[in-house]
Amino acid sequence: MMLALFGVFIVTIISGLVAVTGGNGLILMPSLLMMNYDIKEVMVLIRVSAVVFVLFNLFALINGKQIPKFDKRDLTITITSCLSVLLSVSLLSKLDNTSLMFIISIILIGLFLLVIFKPKGSYLAGFFMCTLPIFAGICGSAVGGAGLIISILYTLLGSSHVEAVQKRIIPSLIIQILSFATFMSQGINISTSLLVTVIIATAISGYLNMKIFLNLSPKNGKRLFYASFIFSIANLLEDAFENILEAKGLDWINLIHALKHIF
Repeated sequence: MMLALFGVFIVTIISGLVAVTGGNGLILMPSLLMMNYDIKEVMVLIRVSAVVFVLFNLFALINGKQIPKFDKRDLTITITSCLSVLLSVSLLSKLDNTSLMFIISIILIGLFLLVIFKPKGSYLAGFFMCTLPIFAGICGSAVGGAGLIISILYTLLGSSHVEAVQKRIIPSLIIQILSFATFMSQGINISTSLLVTVIIATAISGYLNMKIFLNLSPKNGKRLFYASFIFSIANLLEDAFENILEAKGLDWINLIHALKHIF
């Protein structure tokens, strides 16, 4: 039991330290599923982790006196994201876990391409303002990634990578609290020791992650921003493919052997 909790502690620390852009749930969820925890239990854990993660990101900003200003645009993004959390629950309940991960992976890959090519224009900015907060709410109420998508939105709207990470804090925190409340209303039971382990590990990593990121040079901060983004997508896709292989009675080793025979 203690060894399993230590494993969860380490995985949670790593997911929090890597996910500077947000989206620690995208890393934590597949990892916990690989450790054979129940999917409903995992969904509650990543919601708890997401709330604690963003909350301690905020503590780090307050401690460093780097709280970004909250304007009308930020309020619009926050309200739209929160409404989409509430509206997406009925839709997401009809999809299986693998489908969710593939859908969100496709959304994130599309967003990654947008960040790389950075299309410009007032019409596009308006389009992103309308659609990306909706994606953020949907992802946040499913497997996580709300903060990641909001960070991306701010970069597309012209913010620097550091400012984008700072700006995602408030809307992301509200989204995660709403998502957590939704899952808790379903009456899912969860181990107290497991819950406490995730909370402590997330608090440590959430605080350290923001302190480290804000003290990096702009170039290294940008690199870490992209690395966090890519790692989240890769982890999500890997788990989705593993679910498909498992459903067919296969694993990666069997697949490699099968491909060798073909080629």
